[in-house]
Amino acid sequence: MDITVKTNDNSTQSTFATGSGTYTHPDNRACVCCGTYSIPYNAEQFTCPICGWIDDIFQNTHPNSVVGPNTYSLNQMKEQIRKKQ
Repeated sequence: MDITVKTNDNSTQSTFATGSGTYTHPDNRACVCCGTYSIPYNAEQFTCPICGWIDDIFQNTHPNSVVGPNTYSLNQMKEQIRKKQ
């Protein structure tokens, strides 16, 4: 996975390659699960194209909860990512 974050005129642009293609997003915020700048500001229930985490306010603030759109808790997903690295 290649990640490039460029800041131009106070804006952030992230370009990252995955097996399914290359994604470029200006002015994104970091995914709470994998840390890539892949979540558009003001997006709700957006799925991170890098790790697959569905950005959910409840699960983001309750990292051990499995109540929400994600099958696993945030902490469980982070652990799975760590094991893959």
